Amino acid sequence: MTICKKMYKNIFRKDKKNIILASISPQRYKILKSLGVDFEVIAPILPEKFDKNIKRPSLIVQQLAKQKAIEVKQKVLKKIKKLEYHDKESYLKDDKKMPIIISADTIIFCKGEIIGKPKSYRNAKNMLKKLFKTPHYVYSGFCILDSGSNKTFLGYEKTKIFMNKISEKFFDEIIKKHSDKAGCYSIQDNFDLVKSISGNFYNVMGLPKKKIVEILKKVFFDEKSIKLDESIKNEIEKNEFFMKKTIKLAKNGGNNTYPNPLVGAIIIDENDKIIGKGYHKKYGENHAEVEALISVKEKDKNKLKNATMFVNLEPCCHYGKTPPCTDAILSAGIKKLVIGTIDYTKKVNNRGIEILKKNNVEIVVGVLEKEAKILNKKFFGNI
Repeated sequence: MTICKKMYKNIFRKDKKNIILASISPQRYKILKSLGVDFEVIAPILPEKFDKNIKRPSLIVQQLAKQKAIEVKQKVLKKIKKLEYHDKESYLKDDKKMPIIISADTIIFCKGEIIGKPKSYRNAKNMLKKLFKTPHYVYSGFCILDSGSNKTFLGYEKTKIFMNKISEKFFDEIIKKHSDKAGCYSIQDNFDLVKSISGNFYNVMGLPKKKIVEILKKVFFDEKSIKLDESIKNEIEKNEFFMKKTIKLAKNGGNNTYPNPLVGAIIIDENDKIIGKGYHKKYGENHAEVEALISVKEKDKNKLKNATMFVNLEPCCHYGKTPPCTDAILSAGIKKLVIGTIDYTKKVNNRGIEILKKNNVEIVVGVLEKEAKILNKKFFGNI
């Protein structure tokens, strides 16, 4: 993604309140762009410093985010001073014309230690070893600063990350690609590294989307100004993350499912935490969707009504060796289904999707469709 480097292009407009993103992070850019608001990018350049006496990660990220917002505000004020007298007085006297600055900072916290960007190859290697062995937390703090009134809103999100075991022979590749990132990895680029997350997905990408939207809507804009776009395009990182895991899970069926396809299913709650998963183990036995539902713990059963299920192949809707998976999904009360590819067999062929849609289940189809089809090329070849 190319970020506009021409600063101050649109921040002095009289028709509406303007927004500045104080970050050149492509991930933060994409998240803010998905809200449907116009904004300009102005990057802070001063070294990040925080009070060493502050031990709580939540306070550190908020302090650093505020520091970035203040620096960008100073840049804006300097630019205003260079305007012609009439325009300069107009902006300085009318707070409503001054832009809103949104900044953020992200750190990783593991076993009482703050983990930032690696300082050397050796540091990066030790960092990865530690993160792959121990669950860690990602903290993203944000600051929304009205540069006119000086109103400041601070907040943060916390997400727990569980990593997969990975051989050290892959470390060089990871370090080369992500040495500029806290923890030396990127959740949206390294799906296989992350086993599961407990908490907000967008927080790990660097910008707590939900909390920022709430403040912007409540304080600065009306409800119609900002709309969360739920299209596949703007949810792609999250959907691909879990679909890739679903496809990997499906492969556990090996040759035992033939002539049935290889299918995996993962269920996440409204906070993106995995609460159930399963795969089709053997021909004639439970399908992946049913296995995933069975795996949900009793304490999490009440979360199913707001849950999303990821499955690499459209659920069956007919009786065979087992009952229809569509019945099991509807009975559980699943709210949303993300599907890799349609099942083109005569008995299904979009009928499963139509049944679910008619029962108010939100459907997203075609996430990693190519990979989903390749996984079951033998199955599709027999149709």
